[in-house]
Amino acid sequence: MIKRLASKLIEWLTPIAYEALTLDKVNRKLIQPLPGLPGYYKFTAPADMPQGRFIHYLHLTKRLDLNVDEDLLNTYLDAFTKAFESGDSGKFNGLVFMLRDTLANVTPIETYYWIAALLYFDKTEDLTTFDFDYNQKKVAYFKSLPNQTFFLATLIKNCQGIGEASLPDIEAFLKESQVKAESYKRILTTAT
Repeated sequence: MIKRLASKLIEWLTPIAYEALTLDKVNRKLIQPLPGLPGYYKFTAPADMPQGRFIHYLHLTKRLDLNVDEDLLNTYLDAFTKAFESGDSGKFNGLVFMLRDTLANVTPIETYYWIAALLYFDKTEDLTTFDFDYNQKKVAYFKSLPNQTFFLATLIKNCQGIGEASLPDIEAFLKESQVKAESYKRILTTAT
């Protein structure tokens, strides 16, 4: 009975106590329109994000620092386990080389899209939260943009502070990274 009463009280208080933080309620010094993407805005600095959103940002930038996401890391671990159990030291050493190369030279491009979904927002979003379903639609939209190199280059410059790299250099970097990532994933799926 007490649980049900507490549940009803929480249900009744939530709309009163929670107020979404939308674009019209944000200090205009903390945001700016996103050039080249009408209807979208960005925080002037990641630290200007509300805390709930910033925590997701930190999680995603950790992926960028490692150059690997959880799925790929787990795939590597499965392949390591299988190679270790089979006693195949050549395969094990090959996997070690691949993992080191992944950590040093492969950038998970998918992570950039998810960071964009956090950093770039429209007028309808609640800025205090990270709505996975809504942001999945934003990621699909970002991927459908005609000029991916410009979009990703702007994001890379903002996230990793690489300075004034040229668009062709960034495009080559992204293509090379994607080819390596896809090749390694193919090898890993056949190894496990």
